[in-house]
Amino acid sequence: MHDYVGIGFTTGLGGRAGYSRGFYSWGGTTSYSSYGEVNVPVGVLANFHFYQLISDKTGKDIKADKLDVYAGVSVGSGVAVTFYSNTNHIYPIVFGGAHVGARYYFTDKLGANVEVGFGKSIVNGGLVFKM
Repeated sequence: MHDYVGIGFTTGLGGRAGYSRGFYSWGGTTSYSSYGEVNVPVGVLANFHFYQLISDKTGKDIKADKLDVYAGVSVGSGVAVTFYSNTNHIYPIVFGGAHVGARYYFTDKLGANVEVGFGKSIVNGGLVFKM
């Protein structure tokens, strides 16, 4: 979208974190009597890549081609499946929030990332692919 602003797609698979307090759920998935929960968020995100901006404006080689530090927001929806002793429930979820993150690229196209924030998850990690 811009040299320092990117828009992307996010999805994942998560467990019950903080008794689902990170999500708004219509079904009340905060019951402490459930055996487990699986969340599947799907959404969009926007990130501001300020490390790249710092690298470009200072003219110093701070390895911005390998390291990407950013801040952003995410919004989306998904489903949560809660497992009880006698029944299972599927609930829609809605999320939104801010995050900060870092990516390190091992090659020109493949890297790893970690994000901390509020919204789709509290801590998020995984692989990233440049297109």
